[in-house]
Amino acid sequence: MIRLLVSIRGVDELDAAIEGGADLIDLKEPLHGSLGASDPATWPAVLRAVAGRLPTSVAVGELEDPATLSRAAMTSGFDYAKVGLANMMPHANWRQRWESAVRQMPSSVQPVVVVYADHAACGCPTPREVVAAGRELSSKVLLIDTFHKQGQSVVDYLADTSLNAAIELARELSMFIVVGGSLTSESIPQLRSWKPDFVAVRGAVCEQSRSGNVNRELVRALANRLAALDSAD
Repeated sequence: MIRLLVSIRGVDELDAAIEGGADLIDLKEPLHGSLGASDPATWPAVLRAVAGRLPTSVAVGELEDPATLSRAAMTSGFDYAKVGLANMMPHANWRQRWESAVRQMPSSVQPVVVVYADHAACGCPTPREVVAAGRELSSKVLLIDTFHKQGQSVVDYLADTSLNAAIELARELSMFIVVGGSLTSESIPQLRSWKPDFVAVRGAVCEQSRSGNVNRELVRALANRLAALDSAD
């Protein structure tokens, strides 16, 4: 069964996501990028409002941003935390820098391996390299997302051999697979070959674009769509 991750910006969008049928609540600021971090001062209020009803994840930003390390240290209470590796390919020590960021996280927070489908365009290490490095961090979750949000969806990369090799390795390592990146209700069925455990959405459940507000009925419609796909399989 494919479960539904919904990214919210703050407490104001939480009820719409939960009541619509989200299975996991993710916190980020879409105006700051694919893994843009919201203001950490707002994180405790979101966690209090969730009150353990669903698992939670938080985006803490890109590794190249010096503030990401300090945000990583503030993730207590979340189940998962995500750090992006955009523009890290030229840095020979990216693994050590990523490990340093993960070390900042409380031991109760699980680091997520983030692979950008458009990795070549955003200067990321290869997907398989990232998953292999994630194994050393004992990560149990792989997120495949897109860094650039203009025009292309993650489904445009289904034939990418490097992505498929990374997914194969992640499966061998018993990782959960989460797929996001400009997904829609119509495009999600195309992900069947990757067999994701979760799909991650924001724009698909917002009233306008990903910078709009999460809409309860759009969340519900997508949750029902996923349930129908599961029944069809």
